[in-house]
Amino acid sequence: MRPSDKRRRMQVIAKVVLAEWAALARHSDLKSTKRAYIRSLRIGEVTETKAEVILEPGNAPIVAMVEQGMGPGGIGTFGMYDLRAFLLKPGTSRLRRAKAGHYYLHVPFRMESKEIGALGGHRAVKAARALGPTTMQPGQTGPRTAWGQKLGAGFAPNLRPQGYIHKRSGFHVRAHATDPLHGVYRFLSTYSNSAGKVVQQAQYRKFRTISDAAKPWYHPGVRPRFFAAIVTSRFSDIVREVT
Repeated sequence: MRPSDKRRRMQVIAKVVLAEWAALARHSDLKSTKRAYIRSLRIGEVTETKAEVILEPGNAPIVAMVEQGMGPGGIGTFGMYDLRAFLLKPGTSRLRRAKAGHYYLHVPFRMESKEIGALGGHRAVKAARALGPTTMQPGQTGPRTAWGQKLGAGFAPNLRPQGYIHKRSGFHVRAHATDPLHGVYRFLSTYSNSAGKVVQQAQYRKFRTISDAAKPWYHPGVRPRFFAAIVTSRFSDIVREVT
């Protein structure tokens, strides 16, 4: 086989492995991390004897959580844990300290119209679209946020009106303070597309405050998926199919 044919063969193998890996993640039960994980997959170096499919390091924390799991001991462990142990530590971006001495952080959550609709129906979507926009404006020291309107309470039911004791860990999981749509902002950005046309794009975002002086933020833990190991175990079959 000529060197050029060998390299083309390895390119085909790399593409098939990439498709297999992406499909494995796409059809899994991943939720918020699914898109970022799949976008991290790409073809690396391909030669006559080697075909690399890699996970880009840009999303390293997300990739590591998906592959190895996340629990009370950090990446590589599994089980319910308090998010404050990882978010409220020195070095966290935008971490603030109150006058009383405790640390806190405003955590953003992006939302889409369909998610708003699933939680609060047409009434909630209509109210969200009608919100006065939040935009970025030029300031003396750089861009500043010009805050617009936000959704009030009552556009969706409280998803956890009562607390409970988690059976496996014994942790007291407290009730939610408000409904999931309370405080949603409509962020409006303006940009020029490739054709030079000015386009406006709306995104919805809400913020929740986590503090070491307030109630815990318990996460059920991220179960390790071991996608890389699964694809590796199938590699011989993939090569046979290609060749």
